[in-house]
Amino acid sequence: TGAVRIAATAQSAPEELMTVAFLNPDGSTAVVLLNQGYSDLTVSFPTGKGSYSVINIPARAVVSVRMPSL
Repeated sequence: TGAVRIAATAQSAPEELMTVAFLNPDGSTAVVLLNQGYSDLTVSFPTGKGSYSVINIPARAVVSVRMPSL
């Protein structure tokens, strides 16, 4: 069996940001983000044990992120 779509919630996210997430068979999570706006966005992700990873999403771009299992 392949990846399964899971809920993706973005707290305090601008309406230009669209998200979708998948749980992979190895326990990792794949998140796809679409910035529909005309300005870059900076987003942070929880990476476990109280730490976060910060990424930049260019304007009008799609970015994918793979996070190991927590």
